[in-house]
Amino acid sequence: MLRTSLTFAGVERGTQTDAVVLGHLIPKGTVMMVMQNGPDFRSPPIDPPEELRGPGAQAAKDKVGRWNPADMHQFRPERWLSKDEEGNDVFNPKAGPHLTFGYGRRACFGKKLAYLQLRIVVVMLIWNFELQKCPPKLSTYDAVQKATKLANKCYVRLAPAT
Repeated sequence: MLRTSLTFAGVERGTQTDAVVLGHLIPKGTVMMVMQNGPDFRSPPIDPPEELRGPGAQAAKDKVGRWNPADMHQFRPERWLSKDEEGNDVFNPKAGPHLTFGYGRRACFGKKLAYLQLRIVVVMLIWNFELQKCPPKLSTYDAVQKATKLANKCYVRLAPAT
């Protein structure tokens, strides 16, 4: 849900030293924005020439999976599942790009609480209701970006669980 809903626009960071990104000098103190809805999140990635990537970026290149460009815009929760050694489905947080709560030391301190709240809401919905398809004119991701993303319309079609 967080991947397709684009809860907020991006993560903002200031450079602590001069840096070179894809051959471009980024001076110390520059504020950079990593967008949540850019290439590789909901649209096909833009692959920079490998010779422009720094050694750290080259080493980290394959640590996170990529989404299939044919269906990356769709809500498909199963894309986060991988098989473990015994063949069981397990959650794989590195199945594809995802930065809703940021990453590293400066990640959102409320991330664990937000995940817990989402799990509770989703479980309660699934236990008590059957989610049915809404009419196409009500099924939209249209929203307004403020401090967080606010849906223009938020409709669900529920039936009692059987």
